[in-house]
Amino acid sequence: MPRAHAMMCPMNPTPHYPTQILILCSLTLLLAGAAGCSDDDNPPKPDARVTDAAADAGADTGPTPDTGPLPDTGPPSSFCGVLKDVAGAPLASADVIVCNDTECHTDTSGSTGTFCVEVNVPTDYMFHATEQKLGSKHYSDVTFPLVLTAAEAAAGTKKDLGTVVVPELGAAVTLDEKIAKTLDLGGGIKLVVPANVAVKPPLASTIEVAAAAVAVADIHPQLLASGTGAPVAALASVPLELTFTSPIAFELPAPAGLTDGTALTIFRSNEKTGKLESHGEATVSGSTIKEVGGKGIAALGWLLFYKK
Repeated sequence: MPRAHAMMCPMNPTPHYPTQILILCSLTLLLAGAAGCSDDDNPPKPDARVTDAAADAGADTGPTPDTGPLPDTGPPSSFCGVLKDVAGAPLASADVIVCNDTECHTDTSGSTGTFCVEVNVPTDYMFHATEQKLGSKHYSDVTFPLVLTAAEAAAGTKKDLGTVVVPELGAAVTLDEKIAKTLDLGGGIKLVVPANVAVKPPLASTIEVAAAAVAVADIHPQLLASGTGAPVAALASVPLELTFTSPIAFELPAPAGLTDGTALTIFRSNEKTGKLESHGEATVSGSTIKEVGGKGIAALGWLLFYKK
């Protein structure tokens, strides 16, 4: 696009004044000189009110300097990968969102499960493969933290996230906070919600709760990177925003190899940062993982169980 340049205009020629006025001006200057005054030594100060008024009226201040074209920000960077279910089949038409503190970028997975979300600001990001129903199946939200460095942003780096496994949830169960209920979520997963334990945010009426046990091998490395070592069990549960006013009891099948009485610490993935945070305590009781001393689950989401 051609640049726009300011145009300079010539000044008006000096007008011709009557002879009488010129004579009067000459006498005035002679009288001022006799009084010891000099216009050169004491130049008149501009009236600030006139100057400000001229600026407010949009007075011409001369040509605008040409600053040239805007700097090139370079090619966008991107986070790319493949969405698959636990059987290894690609997930098509699934929504993927990558957010920082001020903005979100989205993509929808293709027929082979591939996605690529473009970003351009070097900062911390949060990855979401959002909870959604595809056909007759209900899939969990998958979240984990990401980082784009300044060097990566300047180079337009394509960051490969590899395979992101999205667990399929069991059948949803209705929760009514006014009624004490054991939610049997299938696959040996149970949540015990007493009538005196309210939920946050308060429910307008009822809400659908669903969950699935997750094999440790199916947890994305970016989520594990914010913890310490590998967990021995994991649970994905929705909705992520559901929080209880006090921890609730639960049951979860214990993976093979865990001995009775093994003490566990529960970590939960923060839905805003994706980082793992200490959440509660559990123990292996026979073939089941249970809470310890009222230190069970205080919120749904991704829950990881580590040996103490």
